[in-house]
Amino acid sequence: MPSPVLLAAHMNDPWMPTTESGIKGHFYQEGERQTELPSDWYSILSRLGVTMLQVDSEHHTTNETLPGVWDWAAYDRLFEAIRNGGFQAIFFPHWHWPPDWYEESDEFISCRCLEHDEAIPCISPWSPHAKAWFERCINAMAEHYGEPDAVDGIYLGIHGDWGEAMYPLGGEVGTYRIMAAALPGMSTFGLKTLTGVPGHRQPELTYFTILVFDGDTGGFQAILPAGHITRTRTGAAGGVAVKHLARANAKTLGVFGAGVQARAQVAAIRIVRDIEQVKVFDVVPEAADKFVNDLRDDGVDASVVDSSEEAVVGSDIVTTATTSKEPIIHGAWLEPGIHINGVGANSPGKKELAPSVYARGHVVVDYKEQVLMEAGDLMAAIESGEFSEADIAGELGEVIAGTKPGRNSDDAITVFKSVGVAYQDIATAAYVYRKAVDRGMGEEIDLKG
Repeated sequence: MPSPVLLAAHMNDPWMPTTESGIKGHFYQEGERQTELPSDWYSILSRLGVTMLQVDSEHHTTNETLPGVWDWAAYDRLFEAIRNGGFQAIFFPHWHWPPDWYEESDEFISCRCLEHDEAIPCISPWSPHAKAWFERCINAMAEHYGEPDAVDGIYLGIHGDWGEAMYPLGGEVGTYRIMAAALPGMSTFGLKTLTGVPGHRQPELTYFTILVFDGDTGGFQAILPAGHITRTRTGAAGGVAVKHLARANAKTLGVFGAGVQARAQVAAIRIVRDIEQVKVFDVVPEAADKFVNDLRDDGVDASVVDSSEEAVVGSDIVTTATTSKEPIIHGAWLEPGIHINGVGANSPGKKELAPSVYARGHVVVDYKEQVLMEAGDLMAAIESGEFSEADIAGELGEVIAGTKPGRNSDDAITVFKSVGVAYQDIATAAYVYRKAVDRGMGEEIDLKG
């Protein structure tokens, strides 16, 4: 069986049909829905190794004569035509061309199509409302087809240059994510897979893996367990942010969370700043006590505090590594000169920093496009009107390179917002792999078959 290849069709794809006027278009002419591909396309796509065709909801969702009403007959014909052509049909709820009900939302935006030089109605993909649109598409599809037997799969992801996609899983499993990156400067590329199972993770199972490839030959080099790598790179990013954004004389660190990510943050921050005192706040007192005892064993003056405000007030640096769904730090608590690392809110449903924190801070992010789609607290700050995309001062890499400003005074309030990006994972994994080869570590396995 050949490996499945998903063909994601968009208007600017070179193989898309061309109209008489020379403009590439969708699978239908104005005023009608075309539900069959030209016959020669099937053979061309097969030779290219394509086995699945993506059907976007923007293409065949609604009937022009009845805006907002699903045109199921068009879907039926399209899925049948694709399967008769020997392909699988993969449904993708798209954020373009939303039905009329969505236009009532404040998040409704308009993009400009360069090919047609016209405005295209869009759901902002980083809007919380985009999820509602995706869910509505999927629920309607499942209701019509019955979990849906006429569709071979549902593809739910966010396309982008950073190479990340997210797939919802059934039951209580949660989500499955793929994060990919190519690093020509390191002659490597690869991807990380991770499964999100909040509250259900079992210690004996593996949920994070990374595949590393040779950037010169394209050959597969290694598979690595990625749990420790993920913790390390997240902590390292926090440490780098503190190095470039926190005051040089910062001594007191406030920590939210007592899990592995919080521990990695503290370890990295202690490398770049001479931390004399650590204050830990966690909703699970036993976890906070254990973390503090471990820090004391390492010679750190550490203590458990009873409130989130106490962890912030008097601290030079604060780092948050929680799964909180409501803000745990508020702007009124921030004193001049404080620096905050916000690393826990890495999905739209999570919130650690209140909008007032973003409003008061000089905000630097790890990767702007991804943060705008994943950082729940920053998204909420923008939605509240207290903060805007234009208020983001820059990315951490730009600050390091000197092309964007970092801390400009000892009294400035700085905020680093991180969601984690794929190039951090692949760079770290490639480094680990090469060190393992140099030291004769690891096990060779034959996967040539």
